[in-house]
Amino acid sequence: MKNYPRGSEWRRWDLHVHTPASGLNNQFPKTNDGGPDWEQYVTALETINDVAALGVTEYFSVEGYTKLRELQASGRLSNFDLLLPNVELRLSHIMGQKRLNMHVIFSDELSVETIEDDFLRELKFTCQASPDDKDDRWSVKRSALEDLGKRLKSEHSQFQDRSDYEIGCMNAVVNMEDVVTTLSNNKFRKKYVVVLAEENTSMAS
Repeated sequence: MKNYPRGSEWRRWDLHVHTPASGLNNQFPKTNDGGPDWEQYVTALETINDVAALGVTEYFSVEGYTKLRELQASGRLSNFDLLLPNVELRLSHIMGQKRLNMHVIFSDELSVETIEDDFLRELKFTCQASPDDKDDRWSVKRSALEDLGKRLKSEHSQFQDRSDYEIGCMNAVVNMEDVVTTLSNNKFRKKYVVVLAEENTSMAS
């Protein structure tokens, strides 16, 4: 009652916010040495005064969420009441000509270690060129995505101007049923929301 004397109030949440750690479509500013410019990014976020919660979104990762939680613990980003980890996954399923993306938004009550060890490490990805290859599956972690990217760069000249990690994220896919099975772990019970955030998903039969 002290915080909300008027009772229930509408507050804006933005649940799809990428960071400089993003593996795909990363157009965030860089420092002089080519690394991510976190200071410029966080300073820009701190100018926002009408959003109560952020869903910190990364492909196959919670690196950006981890970084922002650390910064908030140090006194930055006090303008946000809540940060939530949003893991974006490219699915092996295709609808029409479009590959589906799944977002798993976890509760902030879950530790980063739990999400990494009991969700990402347990989930397996394959290369989109051979999504049904049961002998070519890796746990979802940066080193495995980089290994896939390195292999594909050695096979395809058009990938040479991008990092191993970006190429890995571009070509990694997971199976929807595997995601559901991995989330059945009791540690995640009532502590996540799944969203298929693509156009025309209502057209699915």
